[in-house]
Amino acid sequence: MRLLGIVSLTVLQVLLGGSLARAKPVTTTITFTTRAYYRMDEAALLNMLKSPDAGDRRGAAYEIGSRGLTQHLGAIQSLFNDPDLWVRAKAAAAAFSLGDKGAGSLLRQMLEDADPWVVSTVAQPLVSDGDAKALEIARKLSKHTHVTVRRHAFAALWSSPDQEASYNALASALGDDLVAVRIDAVRALGKRHTKRALDILAARLPLAPSELLERWTVALAIKNNDTWASVPVLIELVADPDPMIGVQAFMKLRDVHRTDGPGYEAIKTPDGIREAADKWRRWWNQEGSIHPPDDRLPRPESK
Repeated sequence: MRLLGIVSLTVLQVLLGGSLARAKPVTTTITFTTRAYYRMDEAALLNMLKSPDAGDRRGAAYEIGSRGLTQHLGAIQSLFNDPDLWVRAKAAAAAFSLGDKGAGSLLRQMLEDADPWVVSTVAQPLVSDGDAKALEIARKLSKHTHVTVRRHAFAALWSSPDQEASYNALASALGDDLVAVRIDAVRALGKRHTKRALDILAARLPLAPSELLERWTVALAIKNNDTWASVPVLIELVADPDPMIGVQAFMKLRDVHRTDGPGYEAIKTPDGIREAADKWRRWWNQEGSIHPPDDRLPRPESK
């Protein structure tokens, strides 16, 4: 199914986390094409690479690169001279991810482009490969006025093999004005199973109840952290004022400590929840020190 439309960038800015009061008027409009490329088989994607629609060519190139279909590298390389700049950018990035290091020269040329959207897009594969110039450019673009450019730039920074730069960028994104950028950062941190990621996430928990979506996203990322360092944070979340967060923390702790931990009946009353948290707290005070913080939690089925 194909969806075509014209979207005002001012409205888009609001949808991505801004407000009408803060949105800057932007008169430019963009036409977009959306297809479910991820549902297409390889033959359909290869046909899309020859489509007269530049959006189709871009989408297919990106999807082939994402799937790691190295057998189609030649088809991707055929787009390096495409008349559409965005197609060339997506093709070069896809080829680079498929192992064509020569595509890096094309990506580096595009780093010099005047369009910040293009630059922020091509920076990511280069930053992932340790390119210092791309890293510096991504740092500058992470402060750009347009949210999409910032999101691309932050995604590039987070992919850096320089862990210090990567974590610093994640922490910086959590202070962004727009909730969409902050949630991007929370989700990225949720995929890092380290105590450092957990500490950054836990520092976000004092979010106001009105910031419901962001709070839920942070709590879910903590639940998915899967390190022993997450256990004391989860214990405190059991009694969270938001019952959805409390129940999720309770269920995770049940997976970690089932032997003599509280049963599900404990979550039926406020007193039961407090008693459950106290019981886990006593257990953790006695045994927590034997577990290295960055070690992964045992899988439930291993018990």
